[in-house]
Amino acid sequence: AFAWSVDERVGPWMCYRSCCGAYQCEACERRGAASRAGPAPPSACPRCGEAPAADDATAPRSHPRPPAGVAVTVGFDIRCPASLHCRVYTLNGKVGVRGIRADIDVGSSNGEVTIEGGVGAVNARTKNGSVRAVVEELRGRGEFESINGQIDVEIRSGQASLQAKTLNGSVNAQVPAAFDGQLDARTTNGRVSCRFPMPAFDSTRKNRVTAPLGRGGDDLIRLRTLNGGISLKPVAE
Repeated sequence: AFAWSVDERVGPWMCYRSCCGAYQCEACERRGAASRAGPAPPSACPRCGEAPAADDATAPRSHPRPPAGVAVTVGFDIRCPASLHCRVYTLNGKVGVRGIRADIDVGSSNGEVTIEGGVGAVNARTKNGSVRAVVEELRGRGEFESINGQIDVEIRSGQASLQAKTLNGSVNAQVPAAFDGQLDARTTNGRVSCRFPMPAFDSTRKNRVTAPLGRGGDDLIRLRTLNGGISLKPVAE
């Protein structure tokens, strides 16, 4: 499947090499900051020799070195077919994805992450900022993560495992009322609220709930926070 990839976390051109797991190819490292206006990095990875797939598109970030005292901000506004698998990462800034009907993998180090759409597996994470996702259909694992920020996740349809966790902030999740699986929700400083009928509780402490949902099953909803409350309710509410 064709994949759209944007990654501006490290390096002059912010290259991500999925072939060998390097976030920056060695040629970029050698050129350094003085070559920001130079040519694009080589098509093959100097580390492992593998070339990008012919059906993969990458949007690099490059610009001339600005004069002293001048700041440069680079942003992307990308429009693509809804069927593309989407992978977008940034270092400082917000990331928003809307209308994609395929797998989504997005993240930021410092900034809010928002998703509207997604059919397949969905992954959204940031370190400092909130995560807000309205997923059309979850067909693969869903992972939503922050360190300092609130997480709000709405799964409109689909049956798959889901994890949402943060350290500082609340976690609010909505899943289809017909979801069959297990719930494991825990907070240290806060309360857990669940509006699903649960005839059998494994734990009913105010800051921890573990119980089957619906007819039970292997799919797990795992919700975690250290400082904040946790809420789980049917998406129809």
